[in-house]
Amino acid sequence: MEKCIWILEKKFNCRRFGYLNTDHFKTSASIVEKLKQVRLPVLMSVVGQHTMYNHVVVIWRDMIIDFESRHVPTLCVRNVEQICGPKNPYLKISRGCMILPSQKMKYSVGDRSDWGEAVLRDRSCKLWFKKGK
Repeated sequence: MEKCIWILEKKFNCRRFGYLNTDHFKTSASIVEKLKQVRLPVLMSVVGQHTMYNHVVVIWRDMIIDFESRHVPTLCVRNVEQICGPKNPYLKISRGCMILPSQKMKYSVGDRSDWGEAVLRDRSCKLWFKKGK
């Protein structure tokens, strides 16, 4: 996860909004409910029930982006349950952070609009993040 954040910050000039307070994301249903309200990319390190290694994915625009998978599933409870693989049910989020894209990144995809930064700062979802990080 730290390597992914480092690449995003150094190579693409992104910033992190803050680390997720994992207490608010204990179930797959709570992940879907909360992350459907967020328009910015969220980088998450997840753990499955049958393994203790962390698997890193990005949730963005109601998609689960997994660089180990060829397809991009939509954000729903069923797909979160299989986020660590079809035979390794979701157990927990070990870490997560919201990514604020750089202007350069926005220009490269032709979308210079607000990706959700302004609304996010005024909403109660600030409580989903740890203080001081």
